[in-house]
Amino acid sequence: MDKFFELIKSGKAGKLLPVYTWPHKILQQPAKPVTDFNDEELSTIIIDMLLTLTAHNALGIAGPQVGIDKQIIVVHIPYDENDKPVYLINPKITEQSVELFEMDEGCLSVPGYYEKGVRPKEITVEYFNEFGKKKTEKFVDKHAFVIQHEIDHLNGKVFIEHLSDFKKQRIKKKINKIKRQLNKQLKTKIFI
Repeated sequence: MDKFFELIKSGKAGKLLPVYTWPHKILQQPAKPVTDFNDEELSTIIIDMLLTLTAHNALGIAGPQVGIDKQIIVVHIPYDENDKPVYLINPKITEQSVELFEMDEGCLSVPGYYEKGVRPKEITVEYFNEFGKKKTEKFVDKHAFVIQHEIDHLNGKVFIEHLSDFKKQRIKKKINKIKRQLNKQLKTKIFI
């Protein structure tokens, strides 16, 4: 963590990243695995992703959502028993339960749209942490749901893909309207 604080103090990290909205092409292609864990750029990306996630009051964010073509996920579920961020690099689900978990599913890349989502209640994930240490960990309930959603992003999938073309067109119009309004209000392009 000292490395993270040094990057923030130096001004190299701590920037709000723009969010790419569906159907941008970066959201439709698989992200590349991270290969260099000693890279200062990786730490900077993680810090900036956490800041962006927090600023948008989101639960999870994946590299492609902020224009980064790397298999990086940041998850933070505040007020949970593990109220600390989790950084998953090159994550792979190795096991999943038959039992399901349901919650409202939304996405930074699909602003303003939510629907009931159902995913396995428990998953086991093999991943690297922010220091390049390989880990295997079980996640349940909200954590499992959010991690599965973010892994979909790393695989080039967005949760609304199963909807009809008509519904997707309506969502696209709504997204464009929200993007115009927010970018105009903030006088910057936070949504691309």
